[in-house]
Amino acid sequence: MRAERGVGRKADLSQIEGRLALAESNLIDEQNNLRDAETNYLRVVGVMPESLEPVDGAADKLPPSIDEATQKAVDQQPTLKSAEADIVAREKQHDVAKSPFYPNVFLEYSSRADKDLDGIRDINNEDYVMLRMRYNLFNGGSDVARRQETAHLINEAKDIRDRTYRQVVESLRLSWTAYQAADTVMAYRRQHVESALQTKEAYGKQFNIGQRTLLDLLDTENELFEAQRAYTNAEYDRLNAQYRILAGMGELNQDIGVPLPQEARVSVKEPSAPAKEEAAPAKDE
Repeated sequence: MRAERGVGRKADLSQIEGRLALAESNLIDEQNNLRDAETNYLRVVGVMPESLEPVDGAADKLPPSIDEATQKAVDQQPTLKSAEADIVAREKQHDVAKSPFYPNVFLEYSSRADKDLDGIRDINNEDYVMLRMRYNLFNGGSDVARRQETAHLINEAKDIRDRTYRQVVESLRLSWTAYQAADTVMAYRRQHVESALQTKEAYGKQFNIGQRTLLDLLDTENELFEAQRAYTNAEYDRLNAQYRILAGMGELNQDIGVPLPQEARVSVKEPSAPAKEEAAPAKDE
């Protein structure tokens, strides 16, 4: 309007048109990024996203300290439970590997009815009950090898459990640090938005009376937009960190209302030094 009435310069109009074209181009790029994000969502979830809104109140479910969060992760994190269950399974395999080193005892009953057999005339019946023990004294070394193998499998499962424990604790601490940082920066991002909005309104009034140039007005509009975008990103970064903490503690499914399948109860202990391999018997069955 200023350019059409001869008040504004044509260079200002060209600058506005250039900024608008750049904004339209950026909008198309972001729309394309949105389509890519929806495609990734479809690949992971199986349905297209519809009316997705962040769930409020996730911060209320977080423990007050990192130590309590770590303890919850140790007690109920599904990955740690799985690793601990593997150790229990390996130990049971090790116990089963002992069985070939013991004799097998059988209680047997037999009944026999003969007639005119082995020079004995008429009917000859026999009944007996026997307690038999069978012991394989040598089996080519395979039983000793199996026993040693299961001992190594126990140590391997413990090593996996220890490595999983370190990864879970490390990831939880990183998520906690990210949450604290995002929570702290939110106040400054909000203050930046409010200040940019006030500056934009003041610059608009000053531009109308000729105290500000068009470049000043465009710059403050751009600063307000960037401040709003940074605030939105910080808000979702904080929410993402909250959900990462819940996932690290094994409580994300409860928070979003997705029940876990039926599972066995396995207590998780903090990793300790691996036990020494049990010595194999001197003789192999």
